[in-house]
Amino acid sequence: MPIFTGAGTAMATPMNADGSINFDALEKMTDEINKIQEHLRDLKAIGKVKVEGDVYAGVKIYIRDVLDEVKIDTKSVTFFYDKAFSKRGPYEPPSLAEEQPDGYSAD
Repeated sequence: MPIFTGAGTAMATPMNADGSINFDALEKMTDEINKIQEHLRDLKAIGKVKVEGDVYAGVKIYIRDVLDEVKIDTKSVTFFYDKAFSKRGPYEPPSLAEEQPDGYSAD
């Protein structure tokens, strides 16, 4: 029996054989997720979500650990991270050149 239900639910809950929640495994998973999120915050790479078509109301966009919930339908938009906020701008077509995030070198 799932603990969390609903459309779009992507939560993994470790369960014991008797159907109860395995809190030790849940704590271990939570610690691992927190370590990964901390590492991602330390990276200098800035994420972008580029949408050429429609974005419908109710869609949730996460960039780093910042949520942007779309309130009204929109078209051709780029979501990006700027100073701890998710922002929106005009659609930026993908570039054919390989881009390298700031703070990294190929060496």
